[in-house]
Amino acid sequence: MNFLLLAIPILALGVIYAAKALRESGAEYAMTLYRLTEDGKAISKEQVRYRPAEFPTASCGNCRYFVQGYCQVLDTNVDANYICDAWQGKSGEPSYAVAPEDMVAFGQGMVKLQPYQHKVVAMLDTPVGWLVLIEDTMRPPHRFSLPFSFHVEHTSREHYWTQEEVDWLIKEGQNKEVR
Repeated sequence: MNFLLLAIPILALGVIYAAKALRESGAEYAMTLYRLTEDGKAISKEQVRYRPAEFPTASCGNCRYFVQGYCQVLDTNVDANYICDAWQGKSGEPSYAVAPEDMVAFGQGMVKLQPYQHKVVAMLDTPVGWLVLIEDTMRPPHRFSLPFSFHVEHTSREHYWTQEEVDWLIKEGQNKEVR
C-alpha cells in the first residue's frame, strides 16, 4: 500500500515533466474540433468514422448514446452492429474477466505495454453535450468518448489536476490551430 502512495505522485510528476518536455521541444499539435453546424445539424458520420464494429464488445448496440436504433450524438438512426469514435460503453457492462491465476501475468502485461495511456484526439460538441474523444495505446488503438463532466471529475480526482494546471492548458491551447 505504501508503494502505491509513493507511486501515484511520482507518476503524476512524470506526466508533468513529459508535457513540459513536449512543450519545450516545439512540437506542434492541431486538435480536431467537431461542432454542431450553425443551422443545428449534427456531426456527420464521416467526422466520427462511423464504420462496421471491429470488436464484439464495442458497437452502437451497446453504446450509452444508442436508444432503440437512434444515436443521440449523431442525431440519426444507426446500425447496432456499427461503431463510431464517439462510442461510450453503457455502465455496468464489463467486457472481460481475468481468472485469479492470471492476475500476475495480466499485471505484468499492463506494466510492459501500458495500454492505459490515453491521447486526446478531438473535442465533440454534440446534442448530448461536450465529449472528449480519446485514443488508447492498445493494438489496434481503441477510440472512445468521455462526457466532459466525467473528464473533469476523473482528472480532478485520479490525476490531481489543479486550476493552475488547467489554466496552463487553456493558455497553451489558445495559440494552437483547430481543424
